[in-house]
Amino acid sequence: MIIFSDIFRSFTGHRVFTVGAEYRTTAADLLNREGITFRTLKSTNGCFRFKVYGGAVRRCEDVLRRQNVPHSKGAFRGFYPFVRFLRSRPGLILGAVLFF
Repeated sequence: MIIFSDIFRSFTGHRVFTVGAEYRTTAADLLNREGITFRTLKSTNGCFRFKVYGGAVRRCEDVLRRQNVPHSKGAFRGFYPFVRFLRSRPGLILGAVLFF
């Protein structure tokens, strides 16, 4: 069953962050201390992956950067990031309208 919060999260977008296994507890403690909600994904290949939603994405990046936690980030995905992508490319919208 789809919950309203899941629908809201799909609209606001999300980003997957990856930190090394040795920084897993440090990153989790920092995010909890800052009040950033995250969802843990599977730990694979010695890395810890977690997903952050909406406006907390920028805060998460800032916190990890300030505390010198090496991390990598995936693309910002969701409905809102998709709309921002389309707004910056009006030719795509015009092409779709002409196609239909």
